[in-house]
Amino acid sequence: MPEPTADDEPRLLDAVLDRAGGLVHRHPRRAERLAVWADRRAERAADRSRLARARYVRAQIMTERGELDAALALIADARRWWSEAGHTLAALRTDLGRMHVLDDLGRHHEAIEVGERLSAALAELGTAGPADDGQEARYVRAHAVKNLGVAYGLVGRHTEALEAYARAADEYAALGRHDETALPLANTGLELLALGRPVEALAAFDRAIEIFERADDPAFAAQCRGDAAQAHRQLGQVGEALRLLEEARGSLERLGALTEAVRLRLALAQTHLAVGLWDEAREAAGSAATQAAGSGLRHDEARARFLVSLCDLAEHRCGSALEELQRAGALFAEVDDRQHLARVALARAQGLAGLGAEDEAREAADEAVALLEAGGWQVPLVSARLLRADLATDPAEAEERLGAVAALVAGLDLPELSYEHELRTARVLRSRGELDLAADHLVRALAALERAAGSLPDYALLTAFRMHRSQAHGELVEVLLERGGPGDVAAASHVADDVRARTLADLLARAAGRGPVLSAAGRDLGEAYAELQAQYLAEEQAPPATPTRTRDLERRVSSLRTRHLGGAAGPGVRERRAGRRDVLVPTLAYHVSGDDLLAFVHRPDRVEARRLPGVVGRLGRLLDDLDDQWSRAAIASAHLASGARPLVGSARATLRDLHDLLIEPVADLLVGLGPRLCVVPDGEMGTVPFAALHDGQAHLLERWTITQAPSLLDADGAAPALPRAARAVVAGVPDEDAPLVEQEARAVAGCHPGAVLLAGPEATVAALSASVAGADVVHVACHGLHQPQDPLFSRLRLHDRWLPSAEVVQLDLDGALVVLSACQSGTHASQREPVGLAWAFLAAGAAGVVVCQWHVADATTAEVMAALHRALASGTPADEALRAAQRDAVAGGLHPYFWGAFALVVGPTRARAVSAQRLLDPTEAAV
Repeated sequence: MPEPTADDEPRLLDAVLDRAGGLVHRHPRRAERLAVWADRRAERAADRSRLARARYVRAQIMTERGELDAALALIADARRWWSEAGHTLAALRTDLGRMHVLDDLGRHHEAIEVGERLSAALAELGTAGPADDGQEARYVRAHAVKNLGVAYGLVGRHTEALEAYARAADEYAALGRHDETALPLANTGLELLALGRPVEALAAFDRAIEIFERADDPAFAAQCRGDAAQAHRQLGQVGEALRLLEEARGSLERLGALTEAVRLRLALAQTHLAVGLWDEAREAAGSAATQAAGSGLRHDEARARFLVSLCDLAEHRCGSALEELQRAGALFAEVDDRQHLARVALARAQGLAGLGAEDEAREAADEAVALLEAGGWQVPLVSARLLRADLATDPAEAEERLGAVAALVAGLDLPELSYEHELRTARVLRSRGELDLAADHLVRALAALERAAGSLPDYALLTAFRMHRSQAHGELVEVLLERGGPGDVAAASHVADDVRARTLADLLARAAGRGPVLSAAGRDLGEAYAELQAQYLAEEQAPPATPTRTRDLERRVSSLRTRHLGGAAGPGVRERRAGRRDVLVPTLAYHVSGDDLLAFVHRPDRVEARRLPGVVGRLGRLLDDLDDQWSRAAIASAHLASGARPLVGSARATLRDLHDLLIEPVADLLVGLGPRLCVVPDGEMGTVPFAALHDGQAHLLERWTITQAPSLLDADGAAPALPRAARAVVAGVPDEDAPLVEQEARAVAGCHPGAVLLAGPEATVAALSASVAGADVVHVACHGLHQPQDPLFSRLRLHDRWLPSAEVVQLDLDGALVVLSACQSGTHASQREPVGLAWAFLAAGAAGVVVCQWHVADATTAEVMAALHRALASGTPADEALRAAQRDAVAGGLHPYFWGAFALVVGPTRARAVSAQRLLDPTEAAV
């Protein structure tokens, strides 16, 4: 800065402070440098008026940064200096900043007291002073009324808040300050949102954003976008909410507005909760709680802790949730947030119900209903009334309570609430035997569900969202089977299938996005992903005592990945099917229903169903026994001269028990099906080696050529076969546990003339990604790892780094047969949609994937793989080729551990998926 003369210094300070004030929201760091410079010059010159102004600008910057105690001290300084300089109106005006900071600190009643005193003082000043002072006093009073609206809203006085915002907006307009109407508009949107009126709220937010942008105020425009995101979330438009949150985050991050960044994290946590991404929600809420506590933002800390408790409730950690609710409730009481105190009562009722304390839960739910009703908070009020219906002592009471809330649900027209209400109503009708009406309500519940899913831009979000909302599908399956009308069994099977593989069908039909390319994403996501890859490599050298850091990094990448989706457009509401599809492949499809298994047998002319009661628990125990069998076989083959052959009998006994549990009860329905059988497993059944199951005489592969599929197949069901002169890509990465993998890869490549061979150092992620486009068969032999907590991080170890499922879906595998000679490549999460490595390759367009469900010694694997590829090269379809290789192993007396791990998983082609993308309407055939 140049040294001014005595005459022009006041003008210079005024100019600098004008510039600083204009930069507070647009460039706060530049504003601070100017304000501090002016502060020092004014203090040295004993210029009280300009010193006061400099302190007030600095207080605004401190407020944005979250340094609230420092902001209050600067505001007090400014008031004192203006008072001493005789500027009464300017001194009074500092109360506006004080109100803002008090609200940020959760001291809302103090803010109201300050605002009401200020409003009265300004009214008096406006009538006593000259005309210019009167105009300025009206302007400051409009600000005061607007700030009073904020404080009123934060303590649940919504009607007074809306009235205050309307008065402030009218006053600004009357004074010709049209740009100033944006804040009352934005705050009106927040009040409407709290009252369950998101459509009106969005209209207010959109008008406010337009004015903020016209006034070149990016900070307030960003804050308003974050608020608008919550309206979209309430409407079930999560994709649009993510887009707005990402836009707002980028703006606020550039501006260094830490206070608003905390609130944006809370909004992001709420959005993650709405989707069902509990880990990501917990990470966002937990970091917001820490940041808010460190900045003294008591109200925001309370909201963050409340969201953490909701994560606990979602994961059925009810005890932990109740502890967190107690802490959040104390903070809400401290700041007198009545709406959140009512929400705490509701969440407490949910936690008590989860612990089985139903009497206490009813009492807490009744308290929540009363508080929410008194406050007019309609959205959580519906949730409280639905919970109270769940806690009813008899069906008649439940029906009465559901009927009482029906009009409110219809008026709000929010898909998530509609889904929950329709589901509960259907359950009551089913208990009364009114199955036609129950089916109608369940179909409407599913329509509401897909309406909410319609805006999700990415398969990972869709999978998470649907995974936690499968109850209506399960209820509809049971209702249709109970009703047993013409076509009901087939309709029930298709409903069960829809919940199993809907997202895969959406992906293949291009009705769902594949998400960002992690390794080439923006700086924050790309750097986090690089850090995660480095952690994976570090673990190979020195495995950590606990996987905490790896899991934390995976959660961070997942959260950033979700945030990155904010720039992606959603596909819109996915249309409902016009009719159900025919299943032409002889198929045995399972559906888990509580402790029971439902088995659907699809024959060319009909569909039949059979209930296997109470078998789910026994299935889990038998699969544990089977794991023990495989462990014993692995140890014996490595350390005993006789190998695992003496253990074949005990393994067959467990395989016989599994056969008796899963196949024998439907054996009569499988008679005459022909030589091929497709099995569609559900839940944990994905680890069942169906081809190896034993009926006491032979393994099932001796009776049928068996394939597996994630969903019913609606084409001719032929397994993929290679064309003449097939283009093959073969990759092999040996390690200490599988030193012969490179030899396997070379042997496989030798079966396919002209094959692209990527062996050892050549088998990088980039080389494989570049080579697979247009391939007919892709063989990958390497180490594989299943990640049960987040299957998108299940991965294959190539030479340079790990290739996770989240990157696999980006590959171009249109119509290729993929062979994964990697342990755990066939393992997937036990959730409804079987996401894992095989699923990811199918989602990338593979026609089929040969997978390995557990670790097998690489020498034996190489023999099976060589036999498979010799048959494939001769034109044998993949299912027959795999069966022939496995039968050779059986004939050679090998233990099932060595050959039973391999299975062919067939997926729908893109053409098939187009006909399968819409939600089945079971009433078409059944009502």
